[in-house]
Amino acid sequence: MTRLGMIAGTLLLLALTACSSGLNAVPSSTVLTTTAKPLGTRISFPVNKFGIISVTVTSYQQPVPGNAATFTTPPAGDVFGVIDAQMCAGPHGSPKGPDTTDFTAYTAKGASVLVDLTNDATSPALDNVSSLGANECAEGSITFDVPKAERPASVEYATVARWTIPPA
Repeated sequence: MTRLGMIAGTLLLLALTACSSGLNAVPSSTVLTTTAKPLGTRISFPVNKFGIISVTVTSYQQPVPGNAATFTTPPAGDVFGVIDAQMCAGPHGSPKGPDTTDFTAYTAKGASVLVDLTNDATSPALDNVSSLGANECAEGSITFDVPKAERPASVEYATVARWTIPPA
């Protein structure tokens, strides 16, 4: 065996040892999951770019009428679907507040249903929270434009958390 081969073998062995020893493992108190959890489950993860450390989706409603106070109605061919959620900041707060565009709902067929960025079917809306203090939480609704013939089967936050939406 050449000297270069021995060095490469040693480096490979060190890399495998580091991976199997859990040096890059996520702390056990943190959950990273794309396995859907029931509504009401709080899912925690490492602090993200917005300072958020946990999210709980507590409920889903569909159809939701438009908001008469703001003359909000769903786009043609759609109905409003609304989740109620709680988002919590970590020890340094969340200067920009929650980013509700990190939520995506999915139908049973896997089609994505995006957050409505211009309409809030119910209030208080979570996208109106402009910042969170250290270890502070905010609760509110997030509106989705759902095709009339569809109903989401799950909702996901930033690919690290997913909740099951029960059938109607």
